[in-house]
Amino acid sequence: MQLDKVLGAPFFAAFTHPDTKVFYNERDGICIQEPRGDIFMFCFSDIQVAKRQIELISDRFDDDSLFMVVGEELKDIMEKYGYERGYPCLQLVYLAKESLPYSTDISVRPANYGDVKFILDNYRYKTEEQVKEVIDAGRIFVGEAGGEKVGFIGEHEEKSIGMLFVEPSHRKAGLGADLEKFMINRKLSLGEIPYCHVIVGNDASERLQSRLGLTKADTLVYWLWKS
Repeated sequence: MQLDKVLGAPFFAAFTHPDTKVFYNERDGICIQEPRGDIFMFCFSDIQVAKRQIELISDRFDDDSLFMVVGEELKDIMEKYGYERGYPCLQLVYLAKESLPYSTDISVRPANYGDVKFILDNYRYKTEEQVKEVIDAGRIFVGEAGGEKVGFIGEHEEKSIGMLFVEPSHRKAGLGADLEKFMINRKLSLGEIPYCHVIVGNDASERLQSRLGLTKADTLVYWLWKS
């Protein structure tokens, strides 16, 4: 399927992994499984083709499967398989080639096990085991200013930028923007397309992405899992 850089960013990232399974990739759709997080990714222009292709691989789904689908029609299909929990997201992509300069004196380093409590206390989506796995994988980074930890940012299994947190006492000072700039610059240095998902209604995050120059996809992306 011909995907532009904005809508196609998660798929392009998935294709960098040698173990990504491609079930369908034709002009009318794409259907893959990203192995790093047992994530299925679907994008189809023909909904009837989508129904057939999803049915063909439905025996691979289990209670722990996670789905990223493009558009409300695909969300409705997956709900019929029991994947009813989730949220709609804006997909935003940094298309420029230039790195972004920091506006604060923040320093950013890879997280270590000494940061586990700090991350757990401020990011409710991760268990201690998951945090350690993310640290071991080199996918989360801690920001420091004035000799203290002020926030962190990371990369999800499918390589989207996320897990952004800034201490309340240090907000509105540009630290969150600089943490994201760090991740954008890091991805550019690795030859990757920086992108993120923002839950619909998170206006502050959407404004941040706009200030940093990210481009928003025209279609919503849905993350889905079982109840």
